[in-house]
Amino acid sequence: MERKYISGMFIWQFSDCRVTEGLGWLLNRSCTRNSKGIVDEYRRPKLAYETVRRIFSGEPDNI
Repeated sequence: MERKYISGMFIWQFSDCRVTEGLGWLLNRSCTRNSKGIVDEYRRPKLAYETVRRIFSGEPDNI
């Protein structure tokens, strides 16, 4: 965030979702889900949610 040459960022995978393409890829996923989101499929916050919220709101990190 302090680097002048970086102009912004965004969340790539906001929520978990069901995967419907690529049979080979599906077989490697638990319950055919992409579970890389910061909230689950019901939009309940996961562990990383609070950290990401603090970063985007500009609050100091006390960890």
